[in-house]
Amino acid sequence: MNTITGPPVNLAITPDRRLALVANSLDWVKDGDGWKGVPDNKIYVIDLAASPPTQIGTVEAGKQASGMAINRAGTLALVANRAEDSVTALAIDGKNVKPIGTVSVATQPTPAVAAPPPALPVAVAITPDGKRALVAKGGANRVGLLDIDGQKVSYAQAAPFLGIAARGGDTPAYSRSPDVKRQAIFLARWAGRGAFKATALVLAFVIIVALWPISPTWAITASI
Repeated sequence: MNTITGPPVNLAITPDRRLALVANSLDWVKDGDGWKGVPDNKIYVIDLAASPPTQIGTVEAGKQASGMAINRAGTLALVANRAEDSVTALAIDGKNVKPIGTVSVATQPTPAVAAPPPALPVAVAITPDGKRALVAKGGANRVGLLDIDGQKVSYAQAAPFLGIAARGGDTPAYSRSPDVKRQAIFLARWAGRGAFKATALVLAFVIIVALWPISPTWAITASI
């Protein structure tokens, strides 16, 4: 379950269904006569084996902690930090959860685009083999690729491998379209049903996007 606002509704459950992580994307503070949401970084740890389920801890990720994913082994969680352009890795050991690092997924400048828009990562999906992860960067309409080696997470590719470019042009343009979020979440659900390798997962994503209805003035470009 994933949203970029609160109260907290970003939820991830370990494969053994004994632990849940709940990300609080926004904290609501008084603003004159009303209220406003400001980015929060808290991840609440819930013991689902207790009756009733009980909060047993709180850890910190990055600003506006949003979509989360847990690997099949139940030992690693990734949290997309929307207001920080980063992904935080959390180590899971039984009922103990702790942050072990944060990776920047900021969109890098190119010769054609010196000041790209913020990445605004909102969703993340881990491949079934646990060796790669895809990050939906909604602000730049890009998907980031992460390498996972045990509990070490790194940005596999600084340049985006998927984008939208005007027909006849070679330079990817940046779009505010939310489709990339929807496609990434759909792919994660689909890929989770089979033993797809990381390469097949990325190729499947490209195919899905290529078949998605788009305006006749735009074309999908991809390089892997």
